[in-house]
Amino acid sequence: EVLFKNRSKLIAMLLISFLLTGCWDAADVSSLNLCTMVILDRQGDELSFTVEIAKISPAGESGGSGGEKQTYLTGAGKNLAQARDDLDMQMDLPLFLGTVRALVITERAAANDLAEYLFRLRENQAYRQKVNIAIVQEDPRALTEFENEADQPMGFIIDDTIHTGQELGHTCAVTTEKYVNDILAKRGFVVQHIGLVGKQIKLDGYSVFRDAKLVGFIPMESSRGLSYLLSNQPIWVYRLPGDAGFATLEVKLDRREIKPSYQDGRVRFQIQLAFKAIIQYKSDVSLFPLNERKIQRYAEDLNQVLAQEIRTAIEQSQNQFQTDYLDLGEAFRLVYPDEFERMDWPAEYLRAEIKV
Repeated sequence: EVLFKNRSKLIAMLLISFLLTGCWDAADVSSLNLCTMVILDRQGDELSFTVEIAKISPAGESGGSGGEKQTYLTGAGKNLAQARDDLDMQMDLPLFLGTVRALVITERAAANDLAEYLFRLRENQAYRQKVNIAIVQEDPRALTEFENEADQPMGFIIDDTIHTGQELGHTCAVTTEKYVNDILAKRGFVVQHIGLVGKQIKLDGYSVFRDAKLVGFIPMESSRGLSYLLSNQPIWVYRLPGDAGFATLEVKLDRREIKPSYQDGRVRFQIQLAFKAIIQYKSDVSLFPLNERKIQRYAEDLNQVLAQEIRTAIEQSQNQFQTDYLDLGEAFRLVYPDEFERMDWPAEYLRAEIKV
């Protein structure tokens, strides 16, 4: 993802996004409100949409960069349709959703309204279907009044932060397309949670959903086991104590294999994980070079830490949140499609025997 540092690059990206929709011959970019973020919130019985609109000045007007770079409008109502109508009544130009970079949902709205909104998004072909989604605890005003150092649209910053987390191997966020499929299949799932820290957006954990309802939160510092089971290429750094100091290691997941079995009416899983670790630093340099015995000791200690993190993630899904957001049901279905079709998987998952 590109970090936009000036007005011209922002405009270029928005124009490219607009052209890629295939609608460039239907309307001029200057005749639309280009939306870069949507925030869904609930206050009691009232739902609201807040949209971030990137303002583009025509070329030649005060260097093309006069005024604020983005503005915000909010529409509210008793339901999603009324909220959207109220928003539309405030528009000086038609709202274009093909440039949306982030869909943000407050915890208040995520508790019950997530499914309806994602289904509406799926049916709206003007919407960018692979937009990133994030849950926030803060009020929408905290995002619209947030002053970031790069002075970019907040939708860009949230999207870039999530993508960077994925590239670094720290997050298992997916797009709205996957969440819609999870809801239709009645699967549990997790959604990236973000927070505001100083002048920065921070990935601070995951919101857990069961039956499309928000049921809990997993802090980022407790999510490593989760990422090893869900992320494509998770990478984390560990600090392990030793006999004469500590060692810092970079740990990468090298291989993940999930083997389901079904005997005597009992679902079982054998999860096999292989890791590669690189010692980046040792507090007592006199211990270098490390001999085979010391390396083996660190390997054993690290294995214990990793196994505990993964077991905790599994136990948390079965006991605390009671839903299969780890996608083990999909692994079982691929091997035992007929048995899966006949069983009540949400209940069966809670009884499944899972070994790491």
